Amino acid sequence: MGTPALATESQAAPQDMAQAYQNAKTATLDAYITGRLITAYALSEHLAASNIQVYVRDQRAILSGTVENSIQNDLAVEIARSVDGVRGVESKLQTSADLADSAQVEKQTSENNFDSFADQFNDAAIKARVKTRLLWNSNVSGLMIEVTSLRGDITLRGAVSSAEQSALAEAITANTPGVESVDNQMTIQTAAHLQ
Repeated sequence: MGTPALATESQAAPQDMAQAYQNAKTATLDAYITGRLITAYALSEHLAASNIQVYVRDQRAILSGTVENSIQNDLAVEIARSVDGVRGVESKLQTSADLADSAQVEKQTSENNFDSFADQFNDAAIKARVKTRLLWNSNVSGLMIEVTSLRGDITLRGAVSSAEQSALAEAITANTPGVESVDNQMTIQTAAHLQ
């Protein structure tokens, strides 16, 4: 009876590791695309002064923020479509004319102050570094650990099989360049619950 359980566990570990590798690869590619878009908008003479936030997930770009007019909106979308690796673009951009008054624009800008190009790019890069370092460590590489970053403050979620794995993942994350703090929200579950 013990042998089939070992076979199942040994088969699950490579699958989990392959999934963790794929997740890290996707996060790295998303960070790369984010950086390319941020750079393209910063270098565009027509969009450099705009307030465009970029969010990329699974190679799909979501644009938000404000631009002066619908021409700039279309230009931002076309630039995003031209970046290698982008599979789709969704524009949630608003034009200045669409906003009722300047007070509303100011409020939105202050609420989204974090969403500057540099902040978004830094968070995407930090997240990719954390996921890569977790993947490199054989004691946590097969785990499904979700990593989110907000101004360098990292949150870890997922299930691990021991307190030691949780502590190791937290330590690896804390020692990653650019990480300001770590909020470890991982849960400890027995091997039976992890399967």
